[in-house]
Amino acid sequence: MRKSWPIMFAAALAWGPWTAKGATLAEGGKSEYVIVVGRAASPPEAFAAEELQKYLRKICGATLPIVQAGEERPKRMIRIRTPANTPGAEREGEGAASAFSQSETEHDAFQVETRDSNLLLTGSNPRASLYAVYDLLEQEFGVFWPGPFSEEEIVPCQKEIALPKVKYRKSATFKYRGYATNEDPRIIDWMAKRKLNRVGFRFQTCDSPVYQARLLPEIQKRGILLSAATHGFQYFIPSAKYLAEHPEYYSLPAKSDKRIPRQFCTFNKDALKIYTDNYVAFMERHPEIDSFHPSQDDGYGWCECPLCGNERWEIISAQARASDKLLHAVNSVAAEAATRFPAKKIVYQGYVATAPVPKQAKPLPNVIAMLAFFERTASDMSATNAVPYYSCPDINGYYRRVIQEWGELVPEVFIYEYYCGRSSWEARPMVLSGNIKNSLKYFADHRVAGLVSQGSYNWWRPYLLNHYLLAELLWNVDADPAEVTKSFCARYFGKAAEAMQQYFSHFEASAFAECELDLKNAERAAENARTANHIRYQQILFGYDTLARKIGTLYLDIHKLARAKEKEQAMAKYEEIPPLEQATQRYIDASGIQLILNSPAGFYELSKILRENYPWLVKQTASDPQTPPQKASPRAFIEADGE
Repeated sequence: MRKSWPIMFAAALAWGPWTAKGATLAEGGKSEYVIVVGRAASPPEAFAAEELQKYLRKICGATLPIVQAGEERPKRMIRIRTPANTPGAEREGEGAASAFSQSETEHDAFQVETRDSNLLLTGSNPRASLYAVYDLLEQEFGVFWPGPFSEEEIVPCQKEIALPKVKYRKSATFKYRGYATNEDPRIIDWMAKRKLNRVGFRFQTCDSPVYQARLLPEIQKRGILLSAATHGFQYFIPSAKYLAEHPEYYSLPAKSDKRIPRQFCTFNKDALKIYTDNYVAFMERHPEIDSFHPSQDDGYGWCECPLCGNERWEIISAQARASDKLLHAVNSVAAEAATRFPAKKIVYQGYVATAPVPKQAKPLPNVIAMLAFFERTASDMSATNAVPYYSCPDINGYYRRVIQEWGELVPEVFIYEYYCGRSSWEARPMVLSGNIKNSLKYFADHRVAGLVSQGSYNWWRPYLLNHYLLAELLWNVDADPAEVTKSFCARYFGKAAEAMQQYFSHFEASAFAECELDLKNAERAAENARTANHIRYQQILFGYDTLARKIGTLYLDIHKLARAKEKEQAMAKYEEIPPLEQATQRYIDASGIQLILNSPAGFYELSKILRENYPWLVKQTASDPQTPPQKASPRAFIEADGE
């Protein structure tokens, strides 16, 4: 993977690392400047001009007119352009548009330069010209977008602003940077502001009215790449329609004579034709989508009929054949797409049983791979001796091998991760700066094209810092997570920044005793309602996490005792779990964080798992302790996130 940050740094040294006050851009709500776009400006360039106009007006009250480039050059201007759309730049007196390499064009790059009394914002592609605007607003004018919530946007108000004297160039490390998310335009807006360029939606979403009315227009005016990606066999060959008359279309488990509607039998020719025809029809309905995932349904249930072979398919098994079964369907779609939609990418989804490379089939040339590391969520990819999973002694080592093998098989590999939300985490305040940094560095060093994270809206706030940090490191993998966190806290928490920075550091280091003190110090330092509300929210999450950790520790202890046949000790410890779970659920209900938890809200009962595995644990009804004392929750703050 190409590393662009050193190039930018070297350029900064050549041009001089300075930023100085230049001409007055606006004063007293007035400005002599105009914003200039090309006569053939693309939607992202036109939107970039509108965004610059909007935020400058918010900052200083001045509305800069937006005009098209013409024969007469404005005296003072901010020019938004891309090389492809500025063939007359020299004739217009601007100087030739900066040249970008093919790699920079694919990865997104931009240049910000003051020339005389003018400012030139040049993108390597139309989307990158929008990034140039956002980078200028944030770095030079102090605007800050910590998350997708408009009420938290920070825009400084100034009577006078100067045109910054700058010349710098930035380019992204990873080609693909984004989210698989739900139907909320605010996330699309925030993605562009954080220079993220790829979003994935479910097939159902892409066929819905909300997609056409609310999502697609926001995606297109920002130039964001769009993929259709979810667990989708049932969407294209629904068992509700075909199972009754054609049970042979669906999975037959080994040593069974009953078909199950989980995966479909990809080696059944009739079933495969129905699936392929329906998928291609979906592609025809959506020419705006850049990449398509002919992907399996979630969970297991692969067919083991004689057509498919009946080898076992455990994740680590050398005889795994789920990958061949999935690739057979993917190649069927890819073969049709190669002639009918040659510019589109077909994505093989390596997930659990389908992560290993296939043993027999080979992907067609228009197939790339997305690897979803579900089993090693949030661990440090560069670490060795990771916690075992199934029969694998080192799950990270297993996936490092998977990356290498897929990289030798397809033109591109990118990763699907869970840094920013997963239902089993519930609303625990995960901080993963070290893991994110080390894993992304590993991916960059091993030619991984990019990463998309699961980022559903109802999981946003607990992982706010992870979202921000991930975006920064996807753009520049060499950035220092500690410095990124420091900058985030300084902008977001004001006078409480130092205490919150310590809180995040202590939490990641599992120094939980210090965390409570950090939050109290931050609470005392909060200088406005927005900051106080978010600190209070972190206190609520930390209280929940404290209870959840107690239950988790008890759960593991009981398992060890039960396996060791230490029944009396196991039974005594088990009595502590149900009342603690009840107290935790009451805590959730009273605090309001059920609005953030994955639906349906509720605490996952580990006591139930224990009872199912060791029925002898239960000998009497445990006492029910009082709910931990609670302050009033910042309900208005939380409800502000709702639709």
